[in-house]
Amino acid sequence: MQLETGKLALAELESKLRTIRGLKQRGLYSLVPAASIVPAQIHRTNILNHDRHYHHLPPLWEKLKDDLRERLLPPEERLARQQQLQNAYVSYASCRASYGGHGWSPGNAQPMKAEYRRAMTRRYFERCLS
Repeated sequence: MQLETGKLALAELESKLRTIRGLKQRGLYSLVPAASIVPAQIHRTNILNHDRHYHHLPPLWEKLKDDLRERLLPPEERLARQQQLQNAYVSYASCRASYGGHGWSPGNAQPMKAEYRRAMTRRYFERCLS
């Protein structure tokens, strides 16, 4: 099952790579000089915000910028950030597990009175934060 899923993911990635290579060989990309400087900020125009083909670009651009900034950090600081993220996830997972046996979580769709739901949510987060 996982092997099949992995093979499908690999095939999809290879297809996307072929598409990207094809785009690089023709069209606008080939007209841009290699020495041109790409700005760090992306200017959000109506096309980038509303067109179904381009509205994914600004978040991807910002993610790329964040990833590049992350790579420039010293290894000690990158390790500290990763450990902080891991500790936060462990705390979250253990908190979820502590309520797992009680059949209740903040996202549970079972009908209950609003004040009871607020009280349970408050207790849930108080317990997670303590």
